[in-house]
Amino acid sequence: MLRREVQPPSFQCQPRGQLPTGAHGYVDSILKNLKKCRRQLNPNFVAYCEELQILERLYYKGKNQHSASLVWKRVFEARRYTQRVATSGIIPFVDGLYLSFFDLPWTSSQKLKGSWSHYPATDSVALVSGRLTAISQLLEKCHSRLEEAYRHLTLAMQSGAFVQFLVLFIATVSRIHTLSNTLLSDVCQALSLTDQVISLLRVCIISVAWIRFR
Repeated sequence: MLRREVQPPSFQCQPRGQLPTGAHGYVDSILKNLKKCRRQLNPNFVAYCEELQILERLYYKGKNQHSASLVWKRVFEARRYTQRVATSGIIPFVDGLYLSFFDLPWTSSQKLKGSWSHYPATDSVALVSGRLTAISQLLEKCHSRLEEAYRHLTLAMQSGAFVQFLVLFIATVSRIHTLSNTLLSDVCQALSLTDQVISLLRVCIISVAWIRFR
């Protein structure tokens, strides 16, 4: 059974008017790219989870018969990492960041109208950045474990036993491997945009402090 999905932080948001006007255009640009990233990420993640369901069925179908073999240990390790990716909070953290600019929770299904009205606190965005960094590292490890499982499954086919079952397993592992690579690209893009938000907010804080000091 998959672990409960990690939830994003509670974003502390401020009204748009408290952000220097000169920064509004930069926020518009970042949000435009983040919206595009979300549109790519969501279907890719759904496809990934669908393949995991197939992997789970195959895993339990062959568990009793193959659990003592070396190849099954590699499959078990790959499965463990793929599950961790599924519950790592990819969607909640990216959606949470985007919707914080509209002062909405990540679970909101409200149709967005008009421009952004708020902006999140730097500390909240930094938590998203830290989480996305950890997820990207997890995806790299998952990628490696899937490659190991694929290699051992391919070698196991040379025995000529359980060929049909192994072919299904190899095909599923291969698809998950491809999707994990796609997710890694999406997460890295989201991380880059998140770090852009942090940089912009920090510059604004310094700018406002300087104006007040003068």
